Amino acid sequence: MKYKVKDISEINISNISKKDNFSIINYLDTSNITEGFIDEIKNLVVGKDKIPSRAKRKVKENDIIISTVRPNLKHYGIIKKPYENLIVSTGFAVISPKQEVNPDYLYWYLTQPKITDYLSAIAESSTTTYPSITSNVIAELEIDLPDRKTQDEIANLLSSLNDKYKLNIEMNNTIDAMAEVIFKRWFIDFDFPNAEGHPYKSSGGKLIESEVGYLPEGWTIKNIDEAAETVSKGTTPTKKDIDTALDPPSVKFIKVKDITDIGEIGDNLEKIPRSVHEGKLKRSILMKGDILYSIAGTIGRISYVNGDLNNSNTNQAVGFIRLKDKYDFGLVYNYLKTKGAQQYIDSKIVQAVQANVSLGTLKSIRFPYPTKDVLNNFNNLYMPLFLMKESNYRENQKLINIRNTLLPRVMNGETYGEISREEVKNVY
Repeated sequence: MKYKVKDISEINISNISKKDNFSIINYLDTSNITEGFIDEIKNLVVGKDKIPSRAKRKVKENDIIISTVRPNLKHYGIIKKPYENLIVSTGFAVISPKQEVNPDYLYWYLTQPKITDYLSAIAESSTTTYPSITSNVIAELEIDLPDRKTQDEIANLLSSLNDKYKLNIEMNNTIDAMAEVIFKRWFIDFDFPNAEGHPYKSSGGKLIESEVGYLPEGWTIKNIDEAAETVSKGTTPTKKDIDTALDPPSVKFIKVKDITDIGEIGDNLEKIPRSVHEGKLKRSILMKGDILYSIAGTIGRISYVNGDLNNSNTNQAVGFIRLKDKYDFGLVYNYLKTKGAQQYIDSKIVQAVQANVSLGTLKSIRFPYPTKDVLNNFNNLYMPLFLMKESNYRENQKLINIRNTLLPRVMNGETYGEISREEVKNVY
């Protein structure tokens, strides 16, 4: 049976008032949640901290929040285990499902791509300062609601996929934290294991003065230019290049916006024709193992080209480093993420129409280069972690594909029983 969202939920029903008398609030802004992942909740002391004027909407367990500004950015989620006094921005529509509706089912329905595209189209046609919709647009959406048992089955299937996806993200965050600790201990603090397995520097290991400070005996200083076979950047094809190509877009094209703060590259990449890729953009054809570094706009985002992105391309805001020796990858990739490397880059930023750093600056970054034994031992420790993270990433890509395949089918009326378990069992 078809219902409107307003018939099966309540929208924006609870706002804070003077009667609440909160001493603290936990505030979630629209920019701090994307596709269900929260990156920050601000803990604010009432009477001490400045409380944003938009911090007004109360939320509870299983409330669905969807940003009404730029819906295409996917700032939405469903509240699970809310913080005490959790308040969200008035930039969210807060949808509180009624008893007869499975909250997760409604969440998956409202956040499926076709709904996001619909809301985005309305937002783009608005006359407001920013592309936006009103909560009423969501309230008027129609949903074909199956019986509660079917809702529960579909919600459980989709949520199980999402739970596995989130678990992989959490595992990768833990791996990143472990790698950062290991790298700092070995290459910043110089407390890598010595021949007896004891921390080198802390155990009195010999340090030799160099042009950049003291280094363990046998170590040298290299710069990126010395370690690299190629340091270059991409090119943006013109509209004419794309429009006049005889072949369809088929080659993945990476932009800075595709690289997350934690170095992952999204799956929704633009594509360019292969003729353009192999013609005008041939100098920026990327290869597996290339290190990517954003050099314009949002500077300092770091990633790498995995097997799925081999033979892709990129634009002029992304620099890439192709190393002479693949065994230097872990060392260079992790050093570029250190505070010292980031501070050096920050000091060289040119403020223009768009802030940028030159390839020359990227080439000039210097890093400590260890003895062969130390590098081999580091790779033996680091690479299994790196490969585990890669495996989790690939599994998440598979999960996304399965979810995106199943979602429109179950939301368009295909019964749960018609979906083969073979389509999901391989991800577990």
